[in-house]
Amino acid sequence: MFRKIVDGALWGLGFWLVGGVFMLIFSSFGNHVEAQKRASAASAQQRDADRQHARYEDLMSRQEKAMARSEQQLTRLDKLLEKWERQK
Repeated sequence: MFRKIVDGALWGLGFWLVGGVFMLIFSSFGNHVEAQKRASAASAQQRDADRQHARYEDLMSRQEKAMARSEQQLTRLDKLLEKWERQK
């Protein structure tokens, strides 16, 4: 009788240990999947930030070129105005 009780207790303990191991495995897998999601979200944010920075640099470059063209046009207009005033 005692042997059956010990056998039952050992089987119960074995099932409990195996269940605990499976629970740990699935828990760590879940943590791994969650960490993977966070990493890909962070990578997507970094790509978006890089894209925005490149866009900002492009816009600044365009604005500088436009300002340089405006300055050239103003210089030309100043020269034309001076020439016109001298001819008066």
